[in-house]
Amino acid sequence: MHPVIRPAWAALLGGLFLALQCVDAFSTTNSTGSDWWREPFGMFQTNLREIDADMDVDQVADFIQQHGATAWLTSVGGILANYPTELDFQIVNPLINDRPSGDLIQDTLDAARARGIRLLGRMDFSKVQRAVAEAHPEWLYVSPNNTWQTHTNDLVSVCPSGDWYQERIFDIMGEVMSRYDLDGFFINWAGYNENDYYRVYHGVCHCESCRRRWADYSGGKDLPDGPWNGTLYDEWKVFSNGVIDQWTARVRDAIADRLPRAGLILGESADIMFYEANNAVDRDIWHHATSETASKFISFRPDVPVLVNSASFLDHAYRITSEEPEHYAQFHLQAISRGANPSTYILGVPGRIPWDGMELAGDVMRFHNRHRDTYVGLRPVAKTALILPESRQMEDAQYDESMSEFKGLYKALQELHVPFDVLAQRYILGTAENGGLRRYETIIVPNMGRIADQDARILDQWVEGGGTLVVTGAIGVEGEGEGEGENGSDGENGDKRRKRRNSNTRGKPQLRSLPVASQTNFTTEFQDLWSLYMAPEQNETENHRYQGPIIPLLHTYGQYEWKAGAQGLWKKLDFAPFAPPEYIYGNVQVDERAAGFAPFGDGSAVLFTFPVGRGYRETGLSCFRAFFRVVLDEVAGGEKRGPFTFDLSSQVEVTVNRNREGQTVVHLINLSGIRYQNFGERLPIPGSSIRLSETARGGVKARTLVTGLELAVEEDGTIRVPGFELFEVVVIEGL
Repeated sequence: MHPVIRPAWAALLGGLFLALQCVDAFSTTNSTGSDWWREPFGMFQTNLREIDADMDVDQVADFIQQHGATAWLTSVGGILANYPTELDFQIVNPLINDRPSGDLIQDTLDAARARGIRLLGRMDFSKVQRAVAEAHPEWLYVSPNNTWQTHTNDLVSVCPSGDWYQERIFDIMGEVMSRYDLDGFFINWAGYNENDYYRVYHGVCHCESCRRRWADYSGGKDLPDGPWNGTLYDEWKVFSNGVIDQWTARVRDAIADRLPRAGLILGESADIMFYEANNAVDRDIWHHATSETASKFISFRPDVPVLVNSASFLDHAYRITSEEPEHYAQFHLQAISRGANPSTYILGVPGRIPWDGMELAGDVMRFHNRHRDTYVGLRPVAKTALILPESRQMEDAQYDESMSEFKGLYKALQELHVPFDVLAQRYILGTAENGGLRRYETIIVPNMGRIADQDARILDQWVEGGGTLVVTGAIGVEGEGEGEGENGSDGENGDKRRKRRNSNTRGKPQLRSLPVASQTNFTTEFQDLWSLYMAPEQNETENHRYQGPIIPLLHTYGQYEWKAGAQGLWKKLDFAPFAPPEYIYGNVQVDERAAGFAPFGDGSAVLFTFPVGRGYRETGLSCFRAFFRVVLDEVAGGEKRGPFTFDLSSQVEVTVNRNREGQTVVHLINLSGIRYQNFGERLPIPGSSIRLSETARGGVKARTLVTGLELAVEEDGTIRVPGFELFEVVVIEGL
């Protein structure tokens, strides 16, 4: 697609109008003393290098304003201070002495304030200079083999258990807050750095502070060395995460005490939840990662803002290669479609490195700012939730299989235009406690096998209360997961865990709500499933005549004793020769179900006997998606999926939210540019429609935000949406 060429005078007037908007938003929020980050905002990050100490702050501030951002995140201190610190353990960037003021942060703050832009400080406390390390070795990370972790320019990693994190960081932040009235802070890479920039695994920290803290926590157990220590390492992860959570709470309290109107971007206990959207050259892309992550945060705690900071470069090891513009735009679009705040993140300052994605990113950022009233209080209203598996609750092989299932079901739901939220497995308990589960009519569990007992109880209670549970593939059975873990080392540097693989294939299901009394067999050998299929029920297979679709059985297959009264959908075509061609016949349909469902309390549960999502993801055959839709329509159709049906291209992703004004906000995102490892040039989406259910048609009005059109609501509830390019947003009032 060709870029839109705008005349210079239009850009000038647009910039002036945007500046007035920014000043108005800034002054209003500051005057009330409220938490500014609870209103929609867009951010721009200049991740400064040492050589950027000569930054022309006015020029950069103008660029950020034209980009549509209302907040600016810039590097303040930690590894290098960009201000004249008086603390002897904080190293000053020597190049700021060349600035007339000698203070890059004050200059930046002045430029931001003059334009009504909020200024946030980026801090990185994960490393110290060699001179500081040698003066204070007690602050440092120490590997299990008693070595330091060193980096570029003689930087050395520090440990969160030591006094650098626990004491000195508060001195640094105190000095910064005493000098600058910043609007917020972002703290980078706060944690126990088991891996370095080169992705080398160094192991669990064994410094004296860690030894003492761990001994108190564990009751005197030995420190683990790494993931190969199995359950001991899992226990250490809980401990280390707890140390960071407690430290984060202290940082938050310190900021609230000194700068009560400043927000903290750091982890799950901060004011703003943070996600960095990025790509990598040696990582298979998941094209929906940004939407998935924003959804899992917001579905858990809708009242906590989420910031999606989108890296403009290809990879952390190739930071001056620009990301593909279409791909970069998706980071921003997927963020705002889920109710998150967008952020453009570049290395250095604008104009020194060519960042190809700035134009499209700016288009989205300006759109978000222009329509910020629409985004105020945006909350998900989808009635379907897809559970995101948690790696630490299952062995590596099962996790990989479950994630493939998750991604296949995600794609199927996206292409079928079923609005849904991502519900992280780790948040099931918290979402139940805060009442969030009550919003869902349908919850989908993707081939997860055994889940935490408390999660199983929560889901069973939810079904009893009227929900529809959809479980695909492997289930947990009684007795599974008991016994000692198996220690071992897998992968490079041992950076893989290996737990006991349970071979129990028989037993009662862990989830009482499932429509089966027991699992009688579970096939995991690929070759044992060759020439086996699922198909609609039919009666001519003995005559070698078939009705489709015919779905191949792949990966795994469960056989069950079904509860009395359970209903089935589709059945198995049993084995017959698959070679040579002269003998390929004889697949007869037998009484084994592809899926079954039954009531439980006031709700119902569905079980797919095979991983339908993984089959779809790994073969691309639409028959898997078609069967998934058949089952959803049978047991979770109509009002259980919300008041909409969509007639859209399968290349469109739909999200549905409601804002503070009670308007329903439907985002339509064009995904036609999906390529192997990114997004490329897109195709235009033709005209389409949204159909309202019969009970949701009276007094409804609709309009588009990108094209600015009022849309008629036809007598049968149809809202016709004109074709669009990158995205469209439909605002519906009166639902």
